[in-house]
Amino acid sequence: MDSITTENVSSVNSSGRIESVESLEDLDGRYADALLPLTIAFGCFTVVGIIGNLLVILVFSLSPEYRRNNFKVFALTLAYIDLITCLTLIPAETVKQQKYFEFGQVATCKLKCFFNVFGASSHCLALLVISVDRFLKVVLPFKTQMTPKKSIWILLFVAFLLPILLSIPGTLMCGIRTTAKVNIYGTNTTIYLCEPRKI
Repeated sequence: MDSITTENVSSVNSSGRIESVESLEDLDGRYADALLPLTIAFGCFTVVGIIGNLLVILVFSLSPEYRRNNFKVFALTLAYIDLITCLTLIPAETVKQQKYFEFGQVATCKLKCFFNVFGASSHCLALLVISVDRFLKVVLPFKTQMTPKKSIWILLFVAFLLPILLSIPGTLMCGIRTTAKVNIYGTNTTIYLCEPRKI
């Protein structure tokens, strides 16, 4: 993105008619206004999520009652994953809503794509481990069970390392795509989208 138009421009087309072109800044402004309720909701989710997850981490870390219990490990794991999401992905989405068609840097785009995949897969895989633990406790109570120490190692691999590996392909495929969008004047405005490249 070498240069970006920041004001409405009039240009002369091949037939000699003057055409108005909506600037990228104005196009972003229109979409930001339309997405304002969602942006406010995301802001609330971020604040509540950060405070709530920090409280969960504090309470479960200091509580002696759950010391030898898998529940503590699972609750802390979900709180850490959710805190990472609240600190990275939700603010990135909020920024994207303000500059929807003007996603600036390739590195920022790739980082956002990484956290999109990491957040979703990390939550799902952590819940899978919790489901297996519940299954063992309810259906096979007399078989070997997950200990808190064992569950920590399983979660480190399944809920953190594996999602990092799953996020790499999407991160490599993501980039800034330059294209044209028809604006309110019926002419084209050049836009810059952060999305996976088509293969």
